[in-house]
Amino acid sequence: MFLKYGHQMRFTETRNLLVQTITTLGTPSKENEGYFRFQCLIDGSSTTTLAVYGENIGNNLVELAFNIEAVAAALKLEPGQAREWVAAQRAATSREVHENSRWKYPRVGIGNEAELAAFLAAWRALATSTTVPASRSQPLSEKFTSVPYYVEADGSKTFFLPDLLRTKGYQVGTKNRERYFADYWDALAFLKDMDKPAFRRRNGNGIAGIVTCDHGNVEEVSISYLQRLLAAVATKEARDG
Repeated sequence: MFLKYGHQMRFTETRNLLVQTITTLGTPSKENEGYFRFQCLIDGSSTTTLAVYGENIGNNLVELAFNIEAVAAALKLEPGQAREWVAAQRAATSREVHENSRWKYPRVGIGNEAELAAFLAAWRALATSTTVPASRSQPLSEKFTSVPYYVEADGSKTFFLPDLLRTKGYQVGTKNRERYFADYWDALAFLKDMDKPAFRRRNGNGIAGIVTCDHGNVEEVSISYLQRLLAAVATKEARDG
């Protein structure tokens, strides 16, 4: 299926299969010299959940390095459950791995197409077993949803989060074509339909202005985190009301 065109092509096609299958660990980064990672926003911080290595790994096709705590949070598992699952995948391939002593993320070595197919099947089974139906207060069925962000002049990221609520609602859209939404989820859906999402926020000096996100500047954010922010905003509104 993909073991045909040399090491780089093998890694690229392996990446495509992983990205197509692993949809609950956040947004995949671009491939960079035989490396990419999945990241999502967990409790307000952009966190690496899974790092994938294709260089300096001996005879392995790829090595998958799992941030156990982050994977557990993404799948709503206990860390021990996530650790046991990763250990089972390590045992299934019995591949020598090249773990980084600094990060201490346990790795799973995958050496061929059959091992990759078995891993992807195991991942689908795990992800399916942890899926829960949405509640009435949670309009989305996923555990994470993509949220656009704007890169400020200092390099920090401003995400479109519930605390950007203004007096008239959430202000989104390009300058002179703004729209207000009372509901955060409606505003977020509107932004997702834009090629380059634009919204109003206050900068570090407290000055409000419309900012336009670069194409592709989105990260996966925990819906439970967004719901906590919405609850906090509602509490503040009621208190200040």
